[in-house]
Formats: sequence, structure tokens, C-alpha cells
Amino acid sequence: MGNFTAPIIIGIVLLLALFGGIVISATCGLGFTDSLYEAVSALATVGLTTGITPILGLPAKILLIVVNIWIGIPYLMLIATGILMNTPADLYESARIDGANAFQTYMKITLPYMLFVTGPYLLTSFTGNINNFNIIYLLSGGGPTYIGDSAGQTDLLVTWLYKLSIDKQQFNMGAVIGIFTFIVLAVVALVTYRSSGSYKDEEGFK
Repeated sequence: MGNFTAPIIIGIVLLLALFGGIVISATCGLGFTDSLYEAVSALATVGLTTGITPILGLPAKILLIVVNIWIGIPYLMLIATGILMNTPADLYESARIDGANAFQTYMKITLPYMLFVTGPYLLTSFTGNINNFNIIYLLSGGGPTYIGDSAGQTDLLVTWLYKLSIDKQQFNMGAVIGIFTFIVLAVVALVTYRSSGSYKDEEGFK
């Protein structure tokens, strides 16, 4: 019974960690960046923003990174655990017979196999993080945004595009940013995928 319930409990904990980050982002994030914006506005009224305001955007950036890692790790851990459980055991046995130590086994078998299997996922994750609208919008709203700036300290291209198109009605600039983002991501994704082992040697680890 214990062997059966342990994986279920671990899975529940990972799911709670995954959705907990999203809930916290939606409920607490905007208040945090609003406080930063109020601090910037207060400093601006007395002329103390020069050289100080860039520091105020740092806590928001750190919080975004921490929450994004928090949300991504549970799913990545599930993938990594499944891959490690399905790594061919005969590879490790052959490595031990040949006298390979733990570090050599990791570098020559485990890491290449992980990268081979997760290559397409890592590529899509990269693309998704470039266009990570939800985290930025729910957590910081792109702020703090300083007086006279159209983009905030934590804006990505996709959130800046949203602000330009929806809030400022600058559809021409928004269209340029959207097309530019698509072209760059498409070229990077195609070149990277065609250079990966997952594309070149599909049967390599079977």
C-alpha cells in the first residue's frame, strides 16, 4: 500500500506547487508592483528618480523569475523522472563493465539521453517563455512603468505589444513587434531543432 500511495502523494504535491504559483501570481502580484509604482511616483515628485528608479524594478524582476521557476519545475520534474525511469539499463551496465565512474556515466549517458528526449520540449519552453504573457500580466502588469516610458521594467515583447495595441491604440508599432518576434523565433526554432540530435538521429537511443 505504501509503495502505491507514495507516487500519488508526490504527484499531488507537484500539482499543488504548479497551481499555487499561478494563484499567488493572480492574487498578490498586482499589489506588489503597484506599491513599486507608487514609490517611483513619490520619488518623481521630489526629483529623486535619477539613478534610483532602475533599482526599484529589480525586486519585481526577481519575483517574476522565482515564480516562473516555481511554476515550471513541477512539470519538468515529472518529465525528468519519467525519462530517467525509462533510460535503457543496459547502457549503465555496459558503462560499469567498462569501468566508468558516476560522473562519466552522467556525462556520456544520462545527460545526452535527457537532452535527446527533451530537446523539442526545451525548444517549445524557450518559445513559450519569450511569449510568457500570463505570468507578466498577472504578476507585475509589466510594471513598474516610469513616467514617459511606454514599456515597463518587466515587460516582454508580447506584453509591450499588448499595451501598445490595446491601451495606446498604436497598432502599427504593435504589428511590427509581433511580426519581428515571429520571424526571430521561427528562425531560431527551425535552426536549433534541425541541429539537435532529436532531428538528426531519431533512432539514436532506441
